Amino acid sequence: MYRKLVFYALAVSCLLLFQAAVPFAQQTSSTKVELGSQTAKNGFKNEDDIKAKFINWRSDPDAQSWLGLMGYKLSAIDSISVTRPHGEKADIEVTIKTKSNSKTEGISIKLVSSQNGFNQIDKRWLSHYAAMWKMPADVENALKLFVGETPPVKHGRSPGRMFLNELDTEAQKAVVKFFETNKAEIVSDLFQGDGPTRPAG
Repeated sequence: MYRKLVFYALAVSCLLLFQAAVPFAQQTSSTKVELGSQTAKNGFKNEDDIKAKFINWRSDPDAQSWLGLMGYKLSAIDSISVTRPHGEKADIEVTIKTKSNSKTEGISIKLVSSQNGFNQIDKRWLSHYAAMWKMPADVENALKLFVGETPPVKHGRSPGRMFLNELDTEAQKAVVKFFETNKAEIVSDLFQGDGPTRPAG
């Protein structure tokens, strides 16, 4: 029973990630839009700050500490270059050349907007997930209601979307079964991404 409860929590957590895919156009509060805009700007600034630290790794103590945590010995590093990829899981990619080889590390940078806040670990559209995980049509349709891509079919807690427990019983079962069946792939894709720098296996 405990195992089922733990996984159900994981499935719901994954579902919450889809909520982040609802476009800003669906939000009616100008305050939320302004906050989202400022958060995005802060996020870009944060990426630039981290990029600069890795570029100045020879003198930056933070970069040196991060490299150590990543398993690199500073004395073995010849050079480091940093890029910002487009459309990949990583926010920046750090290519580390050592005396023996060269390796590119994808780094995802998350901005904490408040002490009690959080940031999604993945922010792609539902259609991308549906294709990536070969999502059945009934599950995709249920999740469209959940994230607000499809308007609610009945009155509920939100005028713009339906909560999971507001969907009909069959839809709820289909969604939970899908996440239970595909949990390993889903967690791996969300945390590691599916880009060219994803670890093999």
